[in-house]
Amino acid sequence: MSKAQIKTPVSTRDAILASAAELFVEKGFSGTSMSDLAEKLGLSKAAIYHHFESKENILRELVKSTQVDLEKFVSHFESLSPSKVNRIEVLQTFAEFVFSHRKVVRLVLSEMPAEMRIHKPNRHQLMRRLQRLLGGEVQSAEEEMRARVAIGIIFTGLIPPPYEGIVNNNESMIDLLVSIASDALAITAKS
Repeated sequence: MSKAQIKTPVSTRDAILASAAELFVEKGFSGTSMSDLAEKLGLSKAAIYHHFESKENILRELVKSTQVDLEKFVSHFESLSPSKVNRIEVLQTFAEFVFSHRKVVRLVLSEMPAEMRIHKPNRHQLMRRLQRLLGGEVQSAEEEMRARVAIGIIFTGLIPPPYEGIVNNNESMIDLLVSIASDALAITAKS
């Protein structure tokens, strides 16, 4: 068997998380039951409860892993000296991050149940740090607003299902959003 034919096994826990994210986006958090999840996975509910105490715990784990990845992304750019931070690269990397985590990001923005709001301060703090990377440590009101708008452009462009006819692949969509977000920041590819 060639290396290309070998598939990495996915743990049951990871399969539960991936399927839950799909169902939560498709049917909504409140519209998804543990029975729905068990049926999609071909598992018993008991098998799911072996890994997760509740549907809320599954959602918490999805959000937590996405926050950990966002923290790594933001920390990487914060570790660079300000003169080495390329805002276009920050936008590009952020767009790629949002796209790769789009199911969970979509849940956070549109479906977050009340019990998950306890994590909001941490998400808010990460967004403020990203905003400072894009607009500078000391921002004028205009720079702050431009950074917020740029972040919003990335979110709004990647979270809904792809729009037919606008772009024909994910890379083109990301490039288009980065270009528009760069315009919002009033920067060019060299900034």
